Amino acid sequence: MMSEWKRRARLMVLSCWMLLFAVPVQAEPVDQVQELSASAVQVAPASEVQAAPVSEVQAAPASAVQAVPTPAEDYEAGVKADAKGDAMGALTLYKQAADAGYAQAQARYADRVNMAQLTSEALKYFRMSVQGNSDGRYGLGAMYAEGEGVKQDFGVARFLFGLAAEQGHQEASIRLAGAYLKGQAGLDEAERQGPEALSAIRRAAGFDHLPALDALAVAYREGKFGLTADPDQADVIVAITNKMRGIVVKEKEKSALFKLLKGDPAKKKADKPKK
Repeated sequence: MMSEWKRRARLMVLSCWMLLFAVPVQAEPVDQVQELSASAVQVAPASEVQAAPVSEVQAAPASAVQAVPTPAEDYEAGVKADAKGDAMGALTLYKQAADAGYAQAQARYADRVNMAQLTSEALKYFRMSVQGNSDGRYGLGAMYAEGEGVKQDFGVARFLFGLAAEQGHQEASIRLAGAYLKGQAGLDEAERQGPEALSAIRRAAGFDHLPALDALAVAYREGKFGLTADPDQADVIVAITNKMRGIVVKEKEKSALFKLLKGDPAKKKADKPKK
């Protein structure tokens, strides 16, 4: 079920898009367009055309020349407009930069119109941005994963998620790891236990994604994904996830390695010289 904020966002972006790009241009009826007669067009003889003396030609002052914003500047202006709640202004600036070939703007514009369910427009701009932009790769991958505007293709979706994850894209990393952990996106059991699964899970764990960290701890404890069993490494990961969850572990329940890392009070007491 669509959340209320997402529903409102879609309606806002759709309204902006319709105002900006969906207003039809009405041409005048053909019978009202009169052809201009040749006799009405007067061309002055070349002898009568006098050039102004060079001394009278004044250069325009530098202050009158306004620099045209670059696509990157249009995009940044769009981000600022977005932050101020100016959805229409932001959308205009994103599209302007996107049409000028700025990949980040193409991905951002595609995301906004996709929220408004303008699928064809979103697909067009995600494809434009996909060459080197991680947001574009993730967005296009999501459309293939969900079959939005294209035939559903989990293979293409995973490939695009993988490319975005390699660029450090957090959402792509977490989504790809989730597919391996839950058996989604067309993955079979053999693929879920292979080296690609381990790479995806490690990337998500790098973003402190708890399910990925939990899976990595189990993998080290049981020797999954081709790893050599390493209970000590598993204990280190569990200690990290316990801290993230706010779980306080009693001293007697801590592993030997955890005691070694933190300092074993019992060992310190035994090593203390007698007076």
